[in-house]
Formats: sequence, structure tokens, C-alpha cells
Amino acid sequence: MSAPRYPSLYQINSRVWRTELSQALGRQAMLDDVSDAELDRLAKRGFD
Repeated sequence: MSAPRYPSLYQINSRVWRTELSQALGRQAMLDDVSDAELDRLAKRGFD
């Protein structure tokens, strides 16, 4: 697969993301706690 001519940037505020994930898990979350399904959802949008 060739590189896109105009790459896209998808910015995620990881502090907010981790806070929401921490509340859902009931403990302090790390980026490693992000599910594969969530990462797959981002990948389907064209981000890797």
C-alpha cells in the first residue's frame, strides 16, 4: 500500500481518553488498556 499523498492526522486528547477509560474500569487506566476493538475502529478510518 502506498503512502497517501496528503496524510491525515487524528488527534486524541489522551488525558481525557484515559480519564474516561479509568472511570469505566474503576481504576487508573494506561494506554495499554485501550481495547483492540477501539484501535481497529480507528484503523478502519484510515489511521495506523
